Amino acid sequence: MHSYEERIRAVELYYLYGRKASVVVRELGYPPIKQLGRWVRIYEEKGDLPRELKPRERYSHAQKVAAVEHYLTHGGCLAFTCRAIGYPSSEVLKRWVIEVYPGRRPLVIRSNTNKCFSPDERIHAVRALCNRRGTALKVAQKIGVSVPVLYKWKKDLIDDEAYPGTSRAPTRRRTDDHCRAA
Repeated sequence: MHSYEERIRAVELYYLYGRKASVVVRELGYPPIKQLGRWVRIYEEKGDLPRELKPRERYSHAQKVAAVEHYLTHGGCLAFTCRAIGYPSSEVLKRWVIEVYPGRRPLVIRSNTNKCFSPDERIHAVRALCNRRGTALKVAQKIGVSVPVLYKWKKDLIDDEAYPGTSRAPTRRRTDDHCRAA
């Protein structure tokens, strides 16, 4: 952020140098040419620059409320909400939840990766995955694991021979002897 004096000096030099923004930026080392253009436009419209600069809000109140509502209606997962809607970071979303709903603290949901599952529970989970009518995500949520864990269990429990068309053919590695002969 530049002080009022620095901004006025840049605008005055702009007029002194015949409206050549690149010369001003080269001499002062600030601001970017686009920013200088904004300062000049404000100066021409208002006859002066504002003394105090308020930082512009990056997100509107409606965007904040939409993000918080998504967070609350989709399981209360900060990371999922940030990925799904594309903004903001988890830390910013936490502040928004407190801002929009002052009495409510955001929950940090962690997966149950520390929970140990017996072999029978894993077999039951893989059967549910293979016989499902909905998505794998619903099966994983019902069991309390992530989708990749569920598919890992499936890979570990179901032998590759059960699905011959899906297994990869083993790749042949070249030994040094083959490389020399080539």
